Amino acid sequence: MKLPILVSAILFAVVAENAIAGCSTDDAKQVKINKLPALLTGNTICVSGAGGTWEAQQELHSNGELWDYKKGDGDAVDPRKKEGTWKIRGKWNWTKLVFDYGSGGKYKYRVWKNGGGSYSLCGAEVWDVTVKKGVNVGCD
Repeated sequence: MKLPILVSAILFAVVAENAIAGCSTDDAKQVKINKLPALLTGNTICVSGAGGTWEAQQELHSNGELWDYKKGDGDAVDPRKKEGTWKIRGKWNWTKLVFDYGSGGKYKYRVWKNGGGSYSLCGAEVWDVTVKKGVNVGCD
C-alpha cells in the first residue's frame, strides 16, 4: 500500500471514530487522568435509559471491582452483583476508562465533561452519564 493511501485510511478512521462517537474534540473537556480517580473511585455511574428507567448503574469500587446495582440488595430477583473490574489507563489525552467483564468483553472509554454534572463515556458506544457519590446507593 502506498504511503498516501495508508495515511488517508488512518486519518479517515480517526475522523470517523470521533464523528460516530459524537463526543467532544475539545481537549479541555476531556477528564484527564489526574482527575478521573477522584471523580469515579467509590462512586456509581448512572446511565439513563428510555422512559426514565436506568439503563445501567455501574458501581466503581475502590478495589477495582465493577458491580451492577440492578435493583439493589433488597431485591430477591435482581440484586446487585459483581460483574467485572475497572481501571484507568493511559496518559493525559489518551486516558481511557476500562471496564472488563471477563468473557463478556472489555470496553474502553474516554470521559468528557458535558457540563451540569453530566459526562459522556466515548468508545465503541457513547453513554451520557452522571456520577452519584457512593456505591450500593442506586441512581434514584
